[in-house]
Amino acid sequence: MDYDEEKIATAQHCFSRTAALQFVQGDISAYPFKQYNGIIISDVLHYLQPVAQQQVIEQAIDSLLPGGVLIIRDGDADLKEKHKGTKFTELLSTKIFSFNKTTNQLHFLSGKMIEALAIKKKWLCRE
Repeated sequence: MDYDEEKIATAQHCFSRTAALQFVQGDISAYPFKQYNGIIISDVLHYLQPVAQQQVIEQAIDSLLPGGVLIIRDGDADLKEKHKGTKFTELLSTKIFSFNKTTNQLHFLSGKMIEALAIKKKWLCRE
């Protein structure tokens, strides 16, 4: 899922795409999650407001089948030095080159926040 229609159109035309792989245009914070064995949320949460970030993560956890896996790939604001590079590349991709579109200020989440949500939901959290 991506809210950028151009990226979805490009993905739909990938030569190795099979019928089992679908790309959907939309807003992840409004997406009606179903039941899944695994969910990957990659480089999207920092485009959402902090409350929406938590809601999406909680919905994803609640949508996992027993033994399911949630993979979150995003910048971690807790890693101050390492995070400088992430902030810089996001500045380039959103403001300079307009490769990624955003309507909000970027809000990089905290690994500690994700851990707290995992504990709240009684899920094992690993790095």
